[in-house]
Amino acid sequence: MRLVIEWGTDPYVREPVETLAELDAALSRATAALSEDGLPVMITLYNPEELTSPDGIHVGLFFGVGPERATVQWSGKGESLQGFSPEVKPWDGEPIEFDFGGVPTEETPETVRVLPAAALQAARQFTTTGERPACLEWLAV
Repeated sequence: MRLVIEWGTDPYVREPVETLAELDAALSRATAALSEDGLPVMITLYNPEELTSPDGIHVGLFFGVGPERATVQWSGKGESLQGFSPEVKPWDGEPIEFDFGGVPTEETPETVRVLPAAALQAARQFTTTGERPACLEWLAV
């Protein structure tokens, strides 16, 4: 399956991804990227051939991977969902922010109930199946 991965603002990166090796290489660069403010960047991984609705949103994942926690959102046909790992408790530390297209986004304790490895696993599952990843539980947002 051919997907597209995007991240960053300066530079903005957009690359095609077809294999897990290509995904892993792109994720290695994307998760190491920081915004001007030193924030981890949000990553978009989507199917360029499949829209969720007529407004132009593609089926895919929006996720940020920090040092201790991650956030993962799914955009599918007729659904917008927040991913979480049931065994991961809500975050009780300092607020976690990610940079989404140059805009800092502060996450809630509930939206970062994902460990970094699980977010990367979700990206790998989507790349392999083209479906919503089964490695996370999902709540409507």
